[in-house]
Amino acid sequence: MKDAPGTDPATVSTSSRRRWRNCQESSATCSWRTSWKDAASNSIAPLAILGFLAFIAVGTEIVRQLWNWLLPALFGFPQITFWQALGLLALCRILFGGFGLRGGSGSHYRRRWEAMTPEERERIRERMLARMRERWGVRPTTSESPGR
Repeated sequence: MKDAPGTDPATVSTSSRRRWRNCQESSATCSWRTSWKDAASNSIAPLAILGFLAFIAVGTEIVRQLWNWLLPALFGFPQITFWQALGLLALCRILFGGFGLRGGSGSHYRRRWEAMTPEERERIRERMLARMRERWGVRPTTSESPGR
């Protein structure tokens, strides 16, 4: 069986090579792309990148429009450009959102709290209440009183 033009099996992935070999062994007429799924999977990455960039561009434009509409009129701030709005979004992501490298901000403490025994939890509660009373003069409410 002769290879179709532009279908060199040495330049493709292992799974594609395996399909190509199966086609050759069965002596059936096979095209290099055997189904629409293969064609679609090759075009997903560029579409995902374009979609991500479009999402960022739309979000940046919304921030720019809101800034230029509200802040100069309310506080006398100067108007900003698209690139300044993008920088503002990046800054907010760094300051408030992190980089997604760890779980939620409270997940570490939640796991530690759940791993504690009830006695340890009660000791922590009492220490926190004592510290609050010391600093701000907070008095215990009925639910915090010793008789609960």
